[in-house]
Amino acid sequence: MQRAALAALTLAATAGIQPTVAQQAPEIATLTATISQSAVADSNYNLDDPSPGTSYYGDTRFALDYYRDTSTQTLGFGIDTGIRPLWQADQDFEVVVASPSTANFDFTQEGPNTDFNVGARLRTRRVDYTGPIDIDGPLPDDLTGFQQDATEYRTDADLGFTLGTNSPSSYAFTVAATNFDYSQDTGTNNLVPRRSVEGAATWTLQITPVFATVAAAGYYWYSSDNPTEDEVTVAEGDFGIAYTPTENLRIRGGLGYADRKRDQTINDVRDTTEHNTGPTVRGDIRYVQPNFTLFGEARWTTAAPTDRLSGVLRGFYNLNRGQVTGRIFQRYGGGQGGNDQRITGAGIGFLHELTQVSRVNLDASYAVQTNEDNPDAPDIDRTDLTASYIHDLTQTVSAEIGYGYRHRIEDPEDAISNRVFLIIGKTFETGL
Repeated sequence: MQRAALAALTLAATAGIQPTVAQQAPEIATLTATISQSAVADSNYNLDDPSPGTSYYGDTRFALDYYRDTSTQTLGFGIDTGIRPLWQADQDFEVVVASPSTANFDFTQEGPNTDFNVGARLRTRRVDYTGPIDIDGPLPDDLTGFQQDATEYRTDADLGFTLGTNSPSSYAFTVAATNFDYSQDTGTNNLVPRRSVEGAATWTLQITPVFATVAAAGYYWYSSDNPTEDEVTVAEGDFGIAYTPTENLRIRGGLGYADRKRDQTINDVRDTTEHNTGPTVRGDIRYVQPNFTLFGEARWTTAAPTDRLSGVLRGFYNLNRGQVTGRIFQRYGGGQGGNDQRITGAGIGFLHELTQVSRVNLDASYAVQTNEDNPDAPDIDRTDLTASYIHDLTQTVSAEIGYGYRHRIEDPEDAISNRVFLIIGKTFETGL
């Protein structure tokens, strides 16, 4: 929000009287710490086919989060990590870092006619443990179930800046980057370091109160350390219209053109092995209501070896005593082995408050990964389901008991995991 006192201060100074400062929104600053202990029995920890037996582990976790909010600025950062005593079936006892472990940072600054935001996230996880499906960022997670004893490091960063937020003509610039790296030598286990950067510049010109023109240019770069040292670049531009009949609804669409190249090293010769150009069609929607929110974006292009449709649609619906969330998505990116992969899936979540101190939570997701470089390779089907009951023992202590189901199919492998878990955690919160 803009500082409402600015005009009043200026007027008072010219009149030679003591100014009266307008009331501003109070500053909020909190520091939250959570300590939790879990106990888990998993019938197939690594999703092996066949399963070697039941594994047992328990995460001792510590999470620390700081959040500060003023009338023009927000700042947040936190960590979530711990240790995991692990008794894998047919293996010796070991103590490893809890998987996943994360650290995050977010900052936003709003000026009189500008917006600025920057964020970063670091995640580490064991390769031999399959976690929730994550499709955020320009480079999505791979669904391949490698069983190496290695650690995957994922880093995400984003930067955004907008000029003219309160003007008919505004300019927005965004950059997002993702990097994957591994703790082991990648030459023998198909775990390939890879990275991507995606940037965009958008000019919006308000023609009428409800219509605006939108011109955009974007660039995407991807590189992997696989044997052929793949590098993909995509340059594109488009022009379209934004329709905003109310503050709660915005629909944008545009037509453009893209140029995509793929360079590879084959027999010690560096060459462009794919070069595709063609039209693109883009669209996005934002719809916000008190009890319902919908965000979506989609892109279709022929600038690829085959026509490609990518995008994501997310929805949130507030119930009287809970919330329903949903998403569908299709993403393209380099997989753990460096191959070009397509991931298509959907997910739904349901949270319902039974009483003031108890609630149930349900989360289900399904995804299919297809190898675009090798159509004859089998698809990977992943199904994840988690159901739990949460009870607040006190105002700061909660207990959660639940069941998890994982299913992975990659012909001829077909692996299923059933797990039960118990988590007890205590939260400490203080205002600063």
